Amino acid sequence: MAKNISFTIKFWRQNGPKDQGHFDTHEMHDIPDDTSFLEMLDILNEELINEGKEPFVFDHDCREGICGMCSLYISSRLVVILRSVQVKHRMPTLS
Repeated sequence: MAKNISFTIKFWRQNGPKDQGHFDTHEMHDIPDDTSFLEMLDILNEELINEGKEPFVFDHDCREGICGMCSLYISSRLVVILRSVQVKHRMPTLS
């Protein structure tokens, strides 16, 4: 049975290659622990849009977990979210 988790997510914002970027922080609440990371980003975007904020975006992505643009740092560790590669190590638990 899935349980819900809550955590803080920090993500990079930058309007273009010449603009200085910054990290935004968002509290995620009651996310089912069987939610994929890409699904969680969809939930994040729904919340940001409902708050009148710009959604989280990649420069480019296939939205299928194949191209590698959705690689992320989780707890200071690089995590590549690819469907075609078997993961040998568990993703760290977010808290």
